Parts: sequence; structure tokens; C-alpha cells
Amino acid sequence: MSEWSAIMAVARWEFLRFLKPRQQLISFCVTIAISALLGGAGYVINKSKVKPVTVGLVGIELLAAAPPPVDRLTWKTDIRDESILRDLLATKAIEGYVVIVSADSARVVLRDKAKWPDRVLIALDSLRSAGMLASSGISPAQLTALRSRIAIATSYTLRTSDSSGGDKALAFGILLLVFTGVITGVSYLFTGITGEKQLRVTESVLSAISPQAWLDGKILGQMGVAIVGIFTTFASLSLVAATAWFVLRDRLPDFAMPNVSGFHALQVVLLVLLGMLLWYAALGAFTSTIDDPNNSMRSTSLMLPMLPIWLAWTLQDKADSVLASVLSVVPFTSYAVLPVRLATTTPAWWEFPLAVLLLVCTIWLVRRAGGRLFAAGVQMYGKEPGWREMWRALRTG
Repeated sequence: MSEWSAIMAVARWEFLRFLKPRQQLISFCVTIAISALLGGAGYVINKSKVKPVTVGLVGIELLAAAPPPVDRLTWKTDIRDESILRDLLATKAIEGYVVIVSADSARVVLRDKAKWPDRVLIALDSLRSAGMLASSGISPAQLTALRSRIAIATSYTLRTSDSSGGDKALAFGILLLVFTGVITGVSYLFTGITGEKQLRVTESVLSAISPQAWLDGKILGQMGVAIVGIFTTFASLSLVAATAWFVLRDRLPDFAMPNVSGFHALQVVLLVLLGMLLWYAALGAFTSTIDDPNNSMRSTSLMLPMLPIWLAWTLQDKADSVLASVLSVVPFTSYAVLPVRLATTTPAWWEFPLAVLLLVCTIWLVRRAGGRLFAAGVQMYGKEPGWREMWRALRTG
């Protein structure tokens, strides 16, 4: 068997080992069912009306205004004696009462917790603001002008439109898919390699293929599993987002969809795939040095891919900083930081080709070094190789 045939045989076995089409379909169908259930429940809740209540009101004259209208609430203003109101509250004739103490304060008395005081607070605040506005001599139009922000129209020479808040949503979506792809593949590699090592199947496999072909096949197989997982996640999230939009469309702020070009989409896909390959090669080899995954402190290395994703998220508001530009070309962070910068700003033309070149070179180096470490670590039982032994394996093979 040739080296490439061995790699593809392992890749196919790894892919079919972890990818279960039936389970993927069932999972997607469950997502559809849950989304439909949540959407229906949200629609019913959104259309439902609050319970009508009767509330006592004392001292409204201090605001020099009539009782403010409140949705599904009836004011009872004919009783000013608070002791009588308490008796009515005890007998559930009213749901509570409000006492205006001054133009700046009020008391609310309830029998138990309720949500209607929130609506009352908004109404009283509006009433108080209107009274203060009238006494100040400022017209409503003048107040609106004072509160308004300067209108700025943004135009581009290389784009057709602005995307408002859509850029951040796009950046979040990119990082979520990056996280799904990296963590899914790394977790499966960890499970497969440590399981095979504990089952002592290494000797049989290495009698047929080289350690490098074994590792390469695992990496390619997990790439396929992760790509399917990304598409499944994307489809599921799109369905959930569509459901959320249907239920909450009246409450969501207006924002323009991000203007994504096909070239930028290809750039993001290429960076994410290369980043996944890099982490699979690095952590796949390192996982082979773990003897017992339940007790080894080296298992925490699975958290490392989360660091670049966190850095990319925190840097999205400073995407034009020098630090962001540097991390956009550093191999172990570029796959997460540069896609976010492509979504939120315009990187220099040379950043993408440089990032890809460094990623490809680093993947080749890590893959070769990983093959040596994998060959040494996967055959070591009963103990984990020390850092000196690992360094010796990397140097000598």
C-alpha cells in the first residue's frame, strides 16, 4: 500500500467512524421540531395580553396632571384614605395602589410580586418629564433636537452599502463556526487517539502503515467530519435565527444585512480550513503523549484553540489596531482574527496572502514534527513522555 493510499484509507475510516448520517438527520429534525415549538410558543406569548388590573391612585394632583393611561390598567382615584385602600387590597378588590409623595417620588404597595408596576413607572416618568418640559419653557421640538444625534451618511468607493450592526453579527457567526469546526475535530481526535492507545491497537496499525500516514489520515478524516458539522450547525442556527426573527421581528432594531462579497467568503473559508488543519496537526500529535485522558493534566491543551477565538472577539472593536494586524498574520491566531477583520474593517491587501503563506508553512512544519512526536508517543504505555523525551523525538524522529 502506498503512502497516499494508506492516508486515504485512514481518513475514510475516521470519517465514517465519527460521522453518523442517521444521527445527523435525527438531530436536524429535532432542531426543526424544537424551533417550531419555540416559535409557536413565542408567537402565542407575544400575542397574548396581560391581565387587566385595578390600581388605586393617591396624590396625582402633585403632578398637576390627569392619571396617565396604562395598558390594561384601570385607575381607582375616588379613595384617598390609605387604610381603606389597604382593606381593598386585602380583599383583592384592587391589585395594589400608588401614592404620589411628591413630584419626584412615589410609593407602590402590592399584595405580592407583579409586573404592572413596571408599566406604571414608565407612565409616571413620561408624565413627570412632560410637566418639567412645560415648566422649563422648552418646546417638544427643541427637546427632540437637543437629544438627537448628528446624522452621518457613509459612502464607500469599493462597496455598495453600509451594513450597520450586521458586521458584528457576521463576525459572531464566523467565530461560532470557527469554534465548532476546531473544537469538534480536536475533540474527536482526542477521543480516537487516546482510546486506540489504551486499547493497545497501535502495534497492529503500525505494522501496516507509517505513523505519519496514520496521523495524516486522522487529520483529513476529522476535517471531513468537522466540515459536515459546520454545515449542520450553520443550517441549525439559520433555522433558529429565522424562528427568532419571526417571533421577535417587531422588537428587533433595524439593521442592514452585511455586504459580503464572494471573494471575502472564499478568504474566510480558506483561513478557517487552514486553521483547523494546523490545530489538528498540533494537538493530534500532542494527544498521543497522553497516557490516561481522565487523569492527565495535558488534557487541558484542548482549551488552547479557544484563545485565538477569544482574542478575535475582543479585538473586533479595535480591528484597525496594530495588535490586530499582527495577530492577523501570526499562524496560530490568523485563522480567527483575520476573518473577523474582513467582516468589520478593510485589512491591507498583503495581510491575507501573508497569513495564508505562513499558515501553509507552519502546517507543513507542525505536521512533520507532529508525525515524529506521534510515532514516539502513541507507542508509549504506562507513562507519559517527559518534555525532554518529547524534544528528543522531535529532533531525531
